[in-house]
Amino acid sequence: IKHFNLYRKRMNDFGIDFGDLPVNDFFWRQMQKITSFEEYFAVMALTFEAANLDFAKFYRDIFQGVDDKKSAAILNVVYEDEISHVGFGVHWLNKWRNQSNLWEFYVQSLPDLLSPARAKGMIFDREGRVRTGMDDDFISRIENFKDEFIVTNRKEWK
Repeated sequence: IKHFNLYRKRMNDFGIDFGDLPVNDFFWRQMQKITSFEEYFAVMALTFEAANLDFAKFYRDIFQGVDDKKSAAILNVVYEDEISHVGFGVHWLNKWRNQSNLWEFYVQSLPDLLSPARAKGMIFDREGRVRTGMDDDFISRIENFKDEFIVTNRKEWK
């Protein structure tokens, strides 16, 4: 709710309020599929919040580039918060994974049709992931993961 309130207040600065524009419900549709704590942390922390490391940093840098210090500061708060949120998920999935490595446990814990490709954005923030406590193997597997999901294959858009 903290991030929502920051975004909403900034939208209000531009005369826009929540509900004025359509939003995507993909997040909520995925949350309905969750049946365990392992799935929750795999989806929320290591997928959506991990991707937000990339998105928050990417857009923060864009706002800095156009001298919008207020929006850049908001995205920096989001970015720093996401590091701790992802780290929380890394901690619990590592605790529950038994003999499998984190990558195997993560992939097994994702609901059907949710790909690890959703765990990254248009840039890849390795440094932020290191700060979450992810190990190098997991980070490399996410970074190099490829599938047909067009959104995470943005670099290939021409």
